[in-house]
Amino acid sequence: MKTLRYAALAVLAGLSLAACSNDMHDDKMADAKMSDAKMADTKMSGDKMADAKMTGETMMPAGVMIEQSAKGKVLTDKMGMSLYIFDKDQPGMSMCYDTCAKNWPPLMASHDAKPTGDFTVVERKDGTMQWALHDMPLYTWVKDTKPGEVNGDGVGGVWHAAMAPGDKMMK
Repeated sequence: MKTLRYAALAVLAGLSLAACSNDMHDDKMADAKMSDAKMADTKMSGDKMADAKMTGETMMPAGVMIEQSAKGKVLTDKMGMSLYIFDKDQPGMSMCYDTCAKNWPPLMASHDAKPTGDFTVVERKDGTMQWALHDMPLYTWVKDTKPGEVNGDGVGGVWHAAMAPGDKMMK
């Protein structure tokens, strides 16, 4: 009876190791097949970047996408709403609070979010975290009502659509 039990444990252990080996092989194959046209989830052990997305060579936070708009390819949130950069912000520091933040909601990040690719995380004065592109905080615009709209681009001469990596920022 003990021999049967040990044999069963050995088979289970072998299957577990084989499954782990196949998962690692599958992850490597999936990484090799990523293209510029398709974003895919990536799992990178040990560095908490499992919530990141990759398009070509550009790592992006989960929930950030690239969408076509009337102005070209722009960054959007998970709902397809365009993201913007505010000229009055400083690298790593938001200057948009109160009424500004009601009209230009910050693209919030989890408290344990980590920088990935061109994206960084900045701490707001209330202690919450916000995603940034090249250290410049990212926002949506309340007057964009449908995915792909870029109505906030150029507002007050200080708001600009966040262009997809490789495209130039509109100013």
